[in-house]
Amino acid sequence: MTEITSLSYLDSLSYLEVLEMFGEACPSSGKPLLKKGMKGEGVKTLQLALEQAGFKPKGGADGNFGTGTYNAVMAFQKAKGLKADGSVGDCTWQALEGTIQMTLNVPKSSVSTKQTVAKPSVSPEQPPSVQPFAPPAKTEGFLSMKVMGLPLPVVAGAAILLAVGIPMLLAKGK
Repeated sequence: MTEITSLSYLDSLSYLEVLEMFGEACPSSGKPLLKKGMKGEGVKTLQLALEQAGFKPKGGADGNFGTGTYNAVMAFQKAKGLKADGSVGDCTWQALEGTIQMTLNVPKSSVSTKQTVAKPSVSPEQPPSVQPFAPPAKTEGFLSMKVMGLPLPVVAGAAILLAVGIPMLLAKGK
């Protein structure tokens, strides 16, 4: 277990690191879960984003989630300290967007497990479904996060008080 020794340490953590520290799943990204064998525009968007992040899939951005894309996803997940399972879920999407500083628009209908997929018409200047990343004022750091509108340090403090303080008070009363 990580021992927290100062608030500056907490503020240095990323959102994903704090979620992992508390054993929480990543919030829903609204993007599809991509796995090996899937095809389509969503897979192509993933491949282009991986390439931009420095993890170019062998075979390029062909819209086919094959071995090359799987290996690139695994390498990215390991490099970012994520669960390396080769599937692209909410945590991987969010880490990828943070790495390339872009918000990716990947509708769930943009992927298929079918063998035939229509070839998209893509302009060479603009990759498909990629928009400039517009983060909130401060996206990093434990101290700036909120849970149900409350600052996360307040919520964490309340949880620690409930888990540690109340049992100690009850033990003193005996």
